[in-house]
Amino acid sequence: MLLTLCMIVRDEEAELTECLRSAKDAVDEIVIADTGSTDRSRDVARSFGAVVIESPWEGDFAKARNTSLTAAHGNWVLVLDADERLDGDPEALRRWLRRTTAIAAMVPIRNLLANGREERHSAVRLFRRLPGVRYERKLHEQVIPSLLAARPQGSVAKAPLSIIHRGYLPQYVHDRGKRARNLQLAQEEVAERPTDPFAAYALGVEFMAQGSFDAAAGELRRARELAGVVEPWQSRLFKLEVSALSQAGRDDDARRLVLEALRHFPRFTDLHYFAGVLFVHAGMFREAERHLRRAISLGPAATPPYDGADPRLGAAQAWRTLGRLLGELGRPDEALQALRKAIRLEPDDLTHVQALVEIQLSVGRPARQLWQTPPPGALEVAATLYRLGEWQDALEAFGQARRMQPSLPEHLHLLEALCHVHRHEASKAWPHLRAALPSAASMRRDAVEQVAFALGLRGEADLLAAGLPKSVAEAIAALASELALPAETQEGFGDPGSEGSSTAGAKR
Repeated sequence: MLLTLCMIVRDEEAELTECLRSAKDAVDEIVIADTGSTDRSRDVARSFGAVVIESPWEGDFAKARNTSLTAAHGNWVLVLDADERLDGDPEALRRWLRRTTAIAAMVPIRNLLANGREERHSAVRLFRRLPGVRYERKLHEQVIPSLLAARPQGSVAKAPLSIIHRGYLPQYVHDRGKRARNLQLAQEEVAERPTDPFAAYALGVEFMAQGSFDAAAGELRRARELAGVVEPWQSRLFKLEVSALSQAGRDDDARRLVLEALRHFPRFTDLHYFAGVLFVHAGMFREAERHLRRAISLGPAATPPYDGADPRLGAAQAWRTLGRLLGELGRPDEALQALRKAIRLEPDDLTHVQALVEIQLSVGRPARQLWQTPPPGALEVAATLYRLGEWQDALEAFGQARRMQPSLPEHLHLLEALCHVHRHEASKAWPHLRAALPSAASMRRDAVEQVAFALGLRGEADLLAAGLPKSVAEAIAALASELALPAETQEGFGDPGSEGSSTAGAKR
C-alpha cells in the first residue's frame, strides 16, 4: 500500500466531506482518530471507507496523531485537518512518491484569510511510515525529529502539491473556543520545556492571535535567543516579532529588528515590505521607497524556503503602499502609475481604487480622467467616490458606467439614490429607489444598509413621516425586516485593509 491519509477529528461534519473528497483519489487508505464527536463526523468518515478509531481527547495533539499512525498501513502518510483541502494532481503525487528517495516532504499550505487574502507557509505533512516515527509536542505537533532520528541522513523534499486551509476565515477563527484551548496548551508546553525555542515561538503565536502584542513580542524574542542559530523556519518568527512590536506601538524596536532580520533573510519579500512601512511611519521616506521597491522586485516570497509569506506584500499591496508614499512625496504621476499597477493585479479591491481617487482629487484633477484611461472603470470609480462622499462626481461616474454597461445590477440604483439624498434631491432619489426595489430579495445587504442609514431608518412610520410615498416606505420597511437590519447601520464598502500583515498563527 502506497499512501495512508491520517487525521484527527472532532465534530467536523460540516467540513469533513469536502476534505475527504479532495484526498480520496490520492490515497489508498483513510484512518481517522475521533476525539469525541457528537455530530455525524464518524458516519461521514465511514462513508468514504475510513477506519475510525475512538481516541478520547487528552489535551495533547501528538497523542491523537499517534493514535491514527498506529493503524496506518501505507508506505507513506499524508496528514490533513478537516478544514483543509488537498490541491493538486493525485496521480502526479503517487508517481512522485514511488520514485523519490526523500524521507518526507514540505507541503506548501495556503491559509485563506478574510477579504480574499492569504498567507502561505510549509509544513511536513507527507512522510515515510518508518519504524519508531511518532509525533511529539502537545500543540503544533512535530514529526520531523523522529523521522531524522530514524534516518539521520534522510532528505526532506518539496511536495508536488499543496494544501488549502480554511480555518483562518472569520467564520472559523473564534469557533468552539479553539484560541483559549491553544493558549493553555502552549503555556503548558512552555512550562514543560522552558528552554525550548519552538515552545516559546508557539506561545508567541498564540499571544498574537489573542491580541496580546507585548506578550507575543517577549515570547518570540525569547524563542530567537534560545534558538541561537538562525534556521529557515525563523523567517516567520522574525516577521511575527516585527509585527508584534509594531502593533504594540514599539515602532523603533520593530524597525531595528526588521533590519537585523534582513541580514539573515535578505531576499525575504515580506521583511522588505515591513521595513518600508516602518520607515514610512518614521518619516524616513527615501529608505521606505527603497525597501518597497525591493519587495516589488523580489515578488511574492516562495514557501519553502520562507515561512509565513503573504503574496500581496510583493505585489498589489506593495504597489498600493508605494503609491500612497509617492503621493505624499508630491510625485502624483508616479503615484497614480503605481496604484494602477495595484489595480491591475487586484481589480476587485476598492482599497487600491480609493487610494488612486484620493490622489487624483488631492492634486485638483477631475475624477472623470480616471475612467477615461482604465483601469479602474467608471463603476469602480463611482463606488469609491460614493464612499468618499463626493456625491456629484459619483453620480457622473454612475451615469458613465450605465452608458457603458446598461445591464448593471439594479441595486446600484440604491447608491445613486443615496447620492441624491445627500444632495437634498429627494425628487431625483425616488426614481432610483423604485427602480431598485422590485428586485429587493437579491440585493446586496451592504447596499440596502447604506440606504437604511441614509434615510434614518426606524420603521415604516418614520419613513412615511419623512415624506416617502407609501409604496416605497412599505417596500423599504419590509426589506429591512426581511434582512433583520439593526436600528442604526454604518456606511462602508467593507474592510479598507491595512498596511501590515495577518497574524495567522502556526496551523491549528
